[in-house]
Amino acid sequence: MLPYVLYSLLLLISLAAVGLNILSLPGNWLMFATAVGLYAWQARPSLTILAFMLLALLVGEGVELLGSVVGAKKFGASTAA
Repeated sequence: MLPYVLYSLLLLISLAAVGLNILSLPGNWLMFATAVGLYAWQARPSLTILAFMLLALLVGEGVELLGSVVGAKKFGASTAA
């Protein structure tokens, strides 16, 4: 019974995190923190999966940063901005 409760809670937190992403808030990091918390507490998701999640999050942040830099240059922002 407890695993169903944990995974239901994880699903609800993940759905809330997706909603945060829609509002441009850091929902991805909330999902990762929840998965790490689940790992630390009991359910033990694979460390490989957690490492892949972290890698995907870092790549996503890098792409977002690169996109904002390219967009700023395209529209004429100064280097001070």
